[in-house]
Amino acid sequence: MIVALSFDGIDVVIYSFFLLVIMSKKSEIEFLEILDSIWSQKIKILGVSLSFAVVSYFYSLTIPNEYASEAKVIVVTDSIGKQLEASSLGIFNPFAAPGASSQSFINEYLKSRDFFRQFSKENNIDLLVLGLLDTEDKSEEELLNLIFNPSVREEFESLLLDIPFLSIHGAFNSLINIKSDKGYLQFTATTPNPVVSKVLLDIVIENLNLFFKTKDDKEANKAIEYITTELNKTNLINLQNQLNNLMAAEIQTLVLANIREDYALQYIDKAFIPLSPSSPDRRIYFYGALLVGLFGSIFYFLVRRYIYMISEEET
Repeated sequence: MIVALSFDGIDVVIYSFFLLVIMSKKSEIEFLEILDSIWSQKIKILGVSLSFAVVSYFYSLTIPNEYASEAKVIVVTDSIGKQLEASSLGIFNPFAAPGASSQSFINEYLKSRDFFRQFSKENNIDLLVLGLLDTEDKSEEELLNLIFNPSVREEFESLLLDIPFLSIHGAFNSLINIKSDKGYLQFTATTPNPVVSKVLLDIVIENLNLFFKTKDDKEANKAIEYITTELNKTNLINLQNQLNNLMAAEIQTLVLANIREDYALQYIDKAFIPLSPSSPDRRIYFYGALLVGLFGSIFYFLVRRYIYMISEEET
């Protein structure tokens, strides 16, 4: 039986039939003899292992650093679902069911094309995610000035016309990740610049809050206007009570939408500027290659030694 392996374009063919040949021989290979064989080649084995580790480590130096910033938030269901609490009328609200459903809705909305289209309409976020802005050695304030400066965009207008919207949206989605398995939402932004990672998260969460705040503000105003009209049309006490309760809930929603900054998403831990890169982990490259070189060289020397022994016995 022949087993063929390929690593980095180098084909290594290992003939495993020698194991069957060894087992068919009456001569036994003692364990101490194997250890002695390995020990006799210790310098070569160590040299090969270190060579693998050093080459792998220097290769990792060619990989650009990535910096991950994190922010933890909770969904504020006690404010954005108020219109349902005071009324038995089944008005739809995506946050009516607390917990995982609201978190999933936010995750899906963040990844949607509509959110990115609205989110990037009045800023240079698309230039940022495409790496067109010069963000090197920029402070947080300087970076924000770049993102919200309309004149910066003029230089790249012709270039942006040639880039499909879906490509820009895909680049944005590749930078942002959300986890919701711990009862809260953990936003992570990973970019080659630590300040960019932090600023990008701040802007994303701010715009998510702004979207839900604006949405509920408009809906509450329309609901109050409609309820006022309906109250003037009916003399039924029960219906008036229901409409009054619903109006009270809408007014409460309207008040919260105008006074609370963290309207839909409330911070547990705000985004930070990472001090050290999250990837690549060069220790993994070094120690992983060291182990591969160690076991690979041991296997090679043992195979070479015992194939030679078998060929001598046959002659």
